[in-house]
Amino acid sequence: MDQVTILGGKVFACEQCGACCKHLDIAKLLPAEFDRGDGQCIHLLPTNRCAIYNNRPDICRGEYLYHTYFNGIEIDAYYKMLHELCLSIRAM
Repeated sequence: MDQVTILGGKVFACEQCGACCKHLDIAKLLPAEFDRGDGQCIHLLPTNRCAIYNNRPDICRGEYLYHTYFNGIEIDAYYKMLHELCLSIRAM
């Protein structure tokens, strides 16, 4: 499990399961060309890593999501929401 530090030094524990990249229908803000035809991102590697991580779209960046869509909530609530969303996607 990687500890990803974003937004004010807060830590989000990413397990790198790739679930968020395997269900593009949830993230409707990604361009259609990112879908390889089965709902998975074309940039998802077999290791569940992103082939374009350093140049990934803004929508794939937690800090961007927070500042663009969720800056009206406390940062701790945002991280709790991310964690719950992650668990929900993994259960699909």
